[in-house]
Amino acid sequence: MSPKCSTCRTFGLTDEQCRTTIHYMSDTTNNLVTLAAILRSRRRALLLTQEDVGDLCNVQRQTIGRLENADPTVSLGTAMTVADVLGIDLSLSMDDTR
Repeated sequence: MSPKCSTCRTFGLTDEQCRTTIHYMSDTTNNLVTLAAILRSRRRALLLTQEDVGDLCNVQRQTIGRLENADPTVSLGTAMTVADVLGIDLSLSMDDTR
């Protein structure tokens, strides 16, 4: 079943994943967990292994695993490269009202 949420449809998440995804996040941990779920879901939808994506991104398979497990030590540049390889438009914005 296709998710009702347009964001989850865009990222190829299933209805079940959509129900468990945090859509409105305010802290870094939730953002990382959501990004990790989106990247994993997209990789699987493309029928790619972690090793496949690692090869395409010039990083080790373990790095992809760490990224998919929301490890905060993975660089932002690596996360953006993986997103790009998977066809995900990852944009960043800064909220300077905090």
